[in-house]
Amino acid sequence: MMLAAEYINTEKGVETAEDALTGAMDIIAEKISDDADIRKRMRFVCHAHGILTVKAITEDIGVYEMYKDYSEPLSKIPDHRILAVNRGEKEGILKVSVDKDNVKVFEKSS
Repeated sequence: MMLAAEYINTEKGVETAEDALTGAMDIIAEKISDDADIRKRMRFVCHAHGILTVKAITEDIGVYEMYKDYSEPLSKIPDHRILAVNRGEKEGILKVSVDKDNVKVFEKSS
Protein backbone atom coordinates (compact mmCIF):
# COMPACT_ATOMS: atom_id res chain seq x y z
CA MET A 1 0.00 0.00 0.00
CA MET A 2 2.92 2.33 0.65
CA LEU A 3 4.00 2.15 -3.00
CA ALA A 4 0.45 2.72 -4.18
CA ALA A 5 0.25 5.91 -2.09
CA GLU A 6 2.74 7.49 -4.50
CA TYR A 7 0.09 7.33 -7.24
CA ILE A 8 -2.66 9.22 -5.42
CA ASN A 9 -3.79 12.05 -7.70
CA THR A 10 -7.08 13.73 -6.88
CA GLU A 11 -7.12 15.52 -10.25
CA LYS A 12 -7.30 12.11 -11.97
CA GLY A 13 -9.84 10.73 -9.50
CA VAL A 14 -7.32 8.57 -7.61
CA GLU A 15 -8.27 9.56 -4.07
CA THR A 16 -6.67 6.73 -2.06
CA ALA A 17 -3.94 4.10 -2.29
CA GLU A 18 -6.73 1.55 -2.70
CA ASP A 19 -8.01 3.48 -5.75
CA ALA A 20 -4.47 3.38 -7.18
CA LEU A 21 -4.25 -0.40 -6.69
CA THR A 22 -7.66 -0.91 -8.25
CA GLY A 23 -6.61 1.16 -11.26
CA ALA A 24 -3.36 -0.79 -11.61
CA MET A 25 -5.24 -4.10 -11.48
CA ASP A 26 -7.64 -2.84 -14.15
CA ILE A 27 -4.72 -1.91 -16.41
CA ILE A 28 -3.10 -5.33 -15.93
CA ALA A 29 -6.40 -7.12 -16.57
CA GLU A 30 -6.86 -5.16 -19.80
CA LYS A 31 -3.35 -6.00 -21.00
CA ILE A 32 -3.93 -9.70 -20.25
CA SER A 33 -7.32 -9.70 -22.00
CA ASP A 34 -5.70 -8.17 -25.10
CA ASP A 35 -2.90 -10.79 -25.28
CA ALA A 36 -4.06 -14.13 -26.72
CA ASP A 37 -0.84 -15.93 -25.72
CA ILE A 38 -1.21 -14.95 -22.06
CA ARG A 39 -4.90 -15.92 -22.06
CA LYS A 40 -4.03 -19.32 -23.58
CA ARG A 41 -1.30 -19.87 -20.98
CA MET A 42 -3.61 -18.89 -18.12
CA ARG A 43 -6.31 -21.29 -19.33
CA PHE A 44 -3.77 -24.12 -19.51
CA VAL A 45 -2.30 -23.38 -16.06
CA CYS A 46 -5.71 -22.95 -14.45
CA HIS A 47 -6.87 -26.27 -15.82
CA ALA A 48 -3.65 -28.08 -14.89
CA HIS A 49 -3.09 -26.48 -11.46
CA GLY A 50 -6.32 -24.74 -10.53
CA ILE A 51 -8.47 -25.72 -7.59
CA LEU A 52 -12.25 -25.29 -7.68
CA THR A 53 -13.35 -23.93 -4.31
CA VAL A 54 -17.01 -23.87 -3.29
CA LYS A 55 -18.58 -22.38 -0.16
CA ALA A 56 -22.20 -22.23 0.95
CA ILE A 57 -23.73 -18.76 1.04
CA THR A 58 -26.90 -19.72 2.88
CA GLU A 59 -27.66 -21.97 5.85
CA ASP A 60 -30.27 -24.12 4.10
CA ILE A 61 -28.48 -25.51 1.03
CA GLY A 62 -30.62 -28.61 0.43
CA VAL A 63 -29.33 -30.76 -2.43
CA TYR A 64 -26.01 -28.88 -2.43
CA GLU A 65 -25.04 -30.13 1.06
CA MET A 66 -21.90 -31.88 -0.22
CA TYR A 67 -20.66 -28.57 -1.66
CA LYS A 68 -21.01 -26.41 1.49
CA ASP A 69 -17.21 -26.43 1.96
CA TYR A 70 -15.74 -28.21 -1.05
CA SER A 71 -12.62 -28.09 -3.21
CA GLU A 72 -11.19 -30.24 -5.99
CA PRO A 73 -8.48 -29.88 -8.67
CA LEU A 74 -10.01 -28.62 -11.92
CA SER A 75 -8.14 -31.29 -13.87
CA LYS A 76 -10.02 -34.03 -11.99
CA ILE A 77 -13.54 -32.65 -11.63
CA PRO A 78 -16.18 -34.56 -13.61
CA ASP A 79 -18.60 -32.71 -15.88
CA HIS A 80 -21.69 -33.56 -13.80
CA ARG A 81 -20.11 -31.94 -10.73
CA ILE A 82 -19.32 -28.76 -12.66
CA LEU A 83 -22.95 -28.59 -13.77
CA ALA A 84 -24.20 -29.06 -10.20
CA VAL A 85 -21.87 -26.39 -8.81
CA ASN A 86 -22.81 -23.97 -11.61
CA ARG A 87 -26.50 -24.55 -10.87
CA GLY A 88 -25.95 -23.91 -7.13
CA GLU A 89 -24.08 -20.70 -7.92
CA LYS A 90 -26.80 -19.53 -10.32
CA GLU A 91 -29.42 -20.18 -7.61
CA GLY A 92 -27.45 -18.01 -5.17
CA ILE A 93 -26.73 -20.89 -2.80
CA LEU A 94 -23.02 -21.44 -3.53
CA LYS A 95 -20.05 -19.13 -4.00
CA VAL A 96 -17.58 -20.59 -6.49
CA SER A 97 -14.00 -19.57 -7.24
CA VAL A 98 -10.92 -20.97 -8.94
CA ASP A 99 -7.65 -20.70 -7.08
CA LYS A 100 -4.44 -20.96 -9.07
CA ASP A 101 -0.72 -20.63 -8.64
CA ASN A 102 0.04 -17.17 -10.08
CA VAL A 103 3.74 -17.96 -10.43
CA LYS A 104 3.08 -20.92 -12.73
CA VAL A 105 1.11 -18.71 -15.12
CA PHE A 106 4.25 -16.80 -16.00
CA GLU A 107 6.84 -19.62 -15.87
CA LYS A 108 8.17 -20.66 -19.26
CA SER A 109 7.48 -24.24 -20.32
CA SER A 110 10.55 -26.33 -21.02
